[in-house]
Amino acid sequence: MLEKYQHEGVIWYNFKEMNEEEFWPLVWKYDIDDSIAKKFINGDDFDNTTLLNNDLLLSLSIPNLQNKKYYEQNIKFIVGQKYIISTGIAKNEGVVKFSEELTKNHLLSGAEKHENPTTFLFSLLFQHIYENMIVELKIIKTDINIIEENIFLENETEMVKIISMVNRNLLDFRKYISTHDDSWEVFLKLSKDIFPKPSSQRILEGILLTYKKTADEAKKTQDLLLALRDTNNSLLNAKLGNTSKNFALIAILTLPMSLFVSIVSIPTQQKHLFLGHDQDFTLILVGSAIILISTLIFSKIKKWW
Repeated sequence: MLEKYQHEGVIWYNFKEMNEEEFWPLVWKYDIDDSIAKKFINGDDFDNTTLLNNDLLLSLSIPNLQNKKYYEQNIKFIVGQKYIISTGIAKNEGVVKFSEELTKNHLLSGAEKHENPTTFLFSLLFQHIYENMIVELKIIKTDINIIEENIFLENETEMVKIISMVNRNLLDFRKYISTHDDSWEVFLKLSKDIFPKPSSQRILEGILLTYKKTADEAKKTQDLLLALRDTNNSLLNAKLGNTSKNFALIAILTLPMSLFVSIVSIPTQQKHLFLGHDQDFTLILVGSAIILISTLIFSKIKKWW
């Protein structure tokens, strides 16, 4: 399905789904180079920027959050003097919002003030895409806040897996946008042949700044999560250490008593105070209790617990 938006002589063609029957007439209409057109419809050619005959191809991978998990979304653009052609961005909430505002003419009141409305529209489009990424990162931050609450509610063990899952999400996010820096540097360099005016270049440079803001937000979010992971690990290790200490203390406290019971229970020909006595069982219990209490007092004095 092909959507079409127009303002100040600039036309944006957005393919919700790639349709070559609708695409090739645009190629012929704007005399787009065949190699550019083939790369645009090629589903495997991404993270690429190419300029031929005043037609600029940009292909990127972006993160798309679905059910709190990031998936890779591949998007492509052909940018000319008076047109923009895009595909693969229909599911992006930022693009949906941008197209709605574009239809209602809510964000274009200042477009006519720009010397080149093509760069203005293209910049606004990516501004919405990156702003949507920041909104999705805020959703991840909400999960991080819940993790923080649970860590200090002594749910450290349950949080280990959840922290790992959220961290994997953020790793995927940063992986999908890792090539954007280089892609935009190349794009800005090549775009000077199509949009040479300084005002147009300043507008396009704003896209790079917006990307860097998004990448910085992702890094801060992951740094926060990693700090919480360290805290969780410290508390978990302390809890496990206390558990091990308690088990060791129990073993130490019961060892003298166990040794005493084992010795006095040895059957011998020579009668002694415990075995063979009318109250031998009671005497063994009392002796064990005395040894246990003595061991407890000794461990308390030594501050073992």
